[in-house]
Amino acid sequence: MLRQLLIRDGLGWQLVSWPLPPTRLLLFSPSFAVLSTALPHGLPNGIQKEFPLSVKDQQETEAWQLLSHQRLEEELQVEVDGYVSFSVDRPRGQAPLVLRELPETVGSKVWRGAWLLWKSLEVYGLQGASNILELGSGVGLVGLLLAADRGVHVTLSETRSAYAGAAVTFENLRQNVETNRWNVAQSGGDVEVLELDWTQGLDEKHDFDLVIGSDILYEPHLFEDLLDVLQAAADRAILVQNLARKGTQYFLQLCEQRCVAVRAVDVSHLDEEMKLLDAKDGVYQCWFLDFTANGC
Repeated sequence: MLRQLLIRDGLGWQLVSWPLPPTRLLLFSPSFAVLSTALPHGLPNGIQKEFPLSVKDQQETEAWQLLSHQRLEEELQVEVDGYVSFSVDRPRGQAPLVLRELPETVGSKVWRGAWLLWKSLEVYGLQGASNILELGSGVGLVGLLLAADRGVHVTLSETRSAYAGAAVTFENLRQNVETNRWNVAQSGGDVEVLELDWTQGLDEKHDFDLVIGSDILYEPHLFEDLLDVLQAAADRAILVQNLARKGTQYFLQLCEQRCVAVRAVDVSHLDEEMKLLDAKDGVYQCWFLDFTANGC
């Protein structure tokens, strides 16, 4: 179903024109989420741009956002489903992708690590992998991009219960996969969603060529379970990680103890042309893990 989405250009907010070109990727958030968490229509007259706003100013601003939104719907004579937060064309794009973000949950937003994982795989390649498992898929950005642009099979995994908002994240991931499944299939790729709790491990035999993940190291007490899943799933893994995350060095120590060979490459510069809002923060490395080589 084609959504009525707004995208900003030099003339202000305009409706997205369908169909999209095959190279296009859009991220959007539902109208209710945008109007409650952002200021797409600016501030009303008399409100100073000083944050945090007072309770009175906040209430007036929220009312202004809703009124501006309603006026725009009346002008366009449509019910607007959401606002596009990011639009980009991919050099390898074979099918358009439209992904929903939910700003109120951590797992349902696209973070910088995901963009850098995508860029890293563009630069360093999949090394022949055609059946890929993504851990901590979030909105499904990287897995869907690989399936659509490379024509490979990708299993996107998330848990429902490991953290606050996990059920919402899982359902949003599933919706994004279903929304884009036909376009991905037209490009020769395939995607599926797997509910995966690392503490329970992989409960059936899989034949993955490669495991990928971005910024999935944030709970040190789960690192042993994570390594178990990685080693059970495939012989190789490619992870992008913000080195400022808690426990990063601990994870590398665990890899050394298990004789897992790890090659690290700094990839903090790979997203410079994208001008992301959070692109100045953190030092990111791409780790190439080899579970067959003796790293001891």
